[in-house]
Amino acid sequence: MCQKGKAEFIFFKFNEQGRKKPSTEDDDRQLLYIMKKDRTKSSQMLAAEWILSNDKKLCGSTVRRRLIKNNEPFNFVPRVQGGGGTVSVWGCMPGDACGSLIIYTGKMNGPAYIKTIQDALPIFIENKFDTVNDN
Repeated sequence: MCQKGKAEFIFFKFNEQGRKKPSTEDDDRQLLYIMKKDRTKSSQMLAAEWILSNDKKLCGSTVRRRLIKNNEPFNFVPRVQGGGGTVSVWGCMPGDACGSLIIYTGKMNGPAYIKTIQDALPIFIENKFDTVNDN
């Protein structure tokens, strides 16, 4: 960078510019320990329990879970009235016909998926393919 370009930047020689982080590495480790101790606590509860080394408190929106932990099952709290529950639907959609929908409960593991395909696909295979034995 030329001297003229350097003169345009007022803070060119200062290191560590920008906003300072409100917590230290020790504070972050303490927060991780509190989070892992009881993973069902909300960020507001963690913020109320967590005091920084400089005796300051943070608000709940500052305390956030790491992105890696976001999709863990303990982070999801059901919010459906009446207990909720889930219904899963599997369907086959060919280009020129309506497919059947298969409704199932629970997890779709390997054997359940194979059974679903065996129940649904023969309808389409019988209608679209001709078997020829030219021996």
